[in-house]
Amino acid sequence: MTLARFLPAFILSSAALVLSGLGSAPGLAHGYTAGTVEVIHPWARPTVSTRQPGAAYFALRNTGSEADRLIGARPIGFAEAAELHTHINDDGVMRMRPIPAVELPAGELVLFEPGGLHVMLYGLDAPLTEGRLLGLVLQFEKAGEVEVAVLVENRTDTAVHEHH
Repeated sequence: MTLARFLPAFILSSAALVLSGLGSAPGLAHGYTAGTVEVIHPWARPTVSTRQPGAAYFALRNTGSEADRLIGARPIGFAEAAELHTHINDDGVMRMRPIPAVELPAGELVLFEPGGLHVMLYGLDAPLTEGRLLGLVLQFEKAGEVEVAVLVENRTDTAVHEHH
């Protein structure tokens, strides 16, 4: 599903939920599939300037019987670059480091969350504001590519919402 095709449905469903009093845009489910890999609830935190990089988070579930790997990410129009990152403990100091890939074992859930794995977003076109949708392409070694809409949310929890 391309982002252009996703936006009208998102806007209509958001309006319907808000008007019905049942919810708001940040509570909407948004999950995607590439081959045997499910991408669950992609989101990003707001930023205050374009000098500050953003970060995208989600969960990946490999429902297949073979391992796969996330090998890259590519922003669609809102940033210059995206990199896979993790946090490491460097003599008691937590530091972010780029990594070439993330292993997705068969039948496992891999979390991308604050303080752990994430996708860094560099060269933002504007600060990431709550409610904004960002297009991001995730590239898997076996499953191929999938385009996802990342919702900017002001979240304090990092739990993956399994129902999404």
